[in-house]
Amino acid sequence: SFIRDSDEAAFVTRTGQIRVVNLPRGETLFELSLTPPQLENLSSLSVFRDRERYYLNLQRSQPSVRGQPQPAIHHVSDAVIPTVPVHGELWAVDRKSHEVLWTGSFGNRSIVQLPDFRLPVLVSLYRVRKQDQTALGVEVIDVRTGESLASRDDLFSDRLLQVLYFRQPGVIALRGGKTEIRIEFPDDLARLNAGEPRR
Repeated sequence: SFIRDSDEAAFVTRTGQIRVVNLPRGETLFELSLTPPQLENLSSLSVFRDRERYYLNLQRSQPSVRGQPQPAIHHVSDAVIPTVPVHGELWAVDRKSHEVLWTGSFGNRSIVQLPDFRLPVLVSLYRVRKQDQTALGVEVIDVRTGESLASRDDLFSDRLLQVLYFRQPGVIALRGGKTEIRIEFPDDLARLNAGEPRR
């Protein structure tokens, strides 16, 4: 996996390590060891990052189970805003200490990419089929813990064209052709994530 907006790549070694390297220097930045259960059915690795964390998406090939319907949840593939598709396990790794901060399991999602900002949340988008209609879903995830903070799966299925971030007040705005989705969070949380002291 080539890491977007960087000179880095990540891959899984034959000995079961996830290795992140700087390509021009040929330098290993860090490695993470996978256990045999974590390697089982592993079919793909994708990695993206922001200013403080790497995010590793471990995708697995699972045998189909008869009689168990799969939810009709899909990536948001038509958005103009920058996103990265995610499916399966997501690991957050600290860029300085290389410590795994949290892990979580996700279905088909598209994570909004704003790597130049210290956002307090990850914004994941998906489309969900309900009967004869398609709705847009949004889930907001705390970058520090991986916990879901809020979600909606009944929004108008608009094409998203622009994303804006306002640290004061703490707002992420997703603008489509016909709608705007506003994600609001406390201003002190935005300052804390940017490295400023809580007031």
